[in-house]
Amino acid sequence: MEGYEFIDEDKLPVLVLGIKQNPSHPRGYKFKVHAGAVKVGIQTAGYACLHHYFDVVLLKPREPVKVKAISKMYLDSCMGMWGRPPLQSMNEYNETLRELLGVSCELTCHELEEGLYPIDLTQEHIKHLCTNRLPKDLDNLIEWDGSWDRMCGSFNRWGLYILGENCD
Repeated sequence: MEGYEFIDEDKLPVLVLGIKQNPSHPRGYKFKVHAGAVKVGIQTAGYACLHHYFDVVLLKPREPVKVKAISKMYLDSCMGMWGRPPLQSMNEYNETLRELLGVSCELTCHELEEGLYPIDLTQEHIKHLCTNRLPKDLDNLIEWDGSWDRMCGSFNRWGLYILGENCD
């Protein structure tokens, strides 16, 4: 997708706060300068080579080694290659998140794919996972043309993810 760059594998995994873009209907967000947002692409789901595009704020993880462990654990799994992973795989991933990072993905596990590791977006999870200082209302990171523009698409606009390597 034009304007989006794939993250070099040697820089993965990364913890991000992101807005997923639909390639058919991308929504141009203008982030405030201090947000430090970037446009990234990621290849996921093993040999299915799915592509996702995000406007992201890169987060500084409190425990980068554990973030890396999540990504390594599921590398070569091809999770998501045939659609959503089985419930057992999603439950195991959720339990791994709890054990390693003290967070969960009960509301977002349907997004799980090799290379795309969702985490439920809560203020508690953000504070627990990263050292970034973020506004309580994440939409304050964006410059809006008006209140109507801000309201449109406000439900589930943001996501919290670990973006990792894909085996292919």
